[in-house]
Amino acid sequence: ADGALLGQSPDYTNPNCTYLSSLYGWVTPVTINGFSCLKNVEQTVDCNNNLVGEIDTYVAEGTGVVRIVEWSADSTSTGTQLYESYSQTLTSATINKQ
Repeated sequence: ADGALLGQSPDYTNPNCTYLSSLYGWVTPVTINGFSCLKNVEQTVDCNNNLVGEIDTYVAEGTGVVRIVEWSADSTSTGTQLYESYSQTLTSATINKQ
C-alpha cells in the first residue's frame, strides 16, 4: 500500500535527544522525465516528536535514483516547518562516449 512504514532506525548521536528515522514506501508509480519511479520517504523526528528532516527519493528499476529532494526544519514561533534544502533530478540515462 502507498505510504507503508518499511522500517525505523534510532540515531543516538545526541544522548540527550534521540532521533528516530522512519522509512515509508509507495507502490503507485510516479513518472519523472520519462522514468517510471517508486517514491520512498525518510522522515526524521527528534525526542519531542518534532519533524526535523525528510528525504524523498524516486527510484526507477534498472536506473536507480532519478530524483532526490532533501527537506530541513526551520523552527518558528508557529511550529516546525520543512523547507527544501537540496534537490537533484536525472535528465538522461544515456552515457556519452568520446
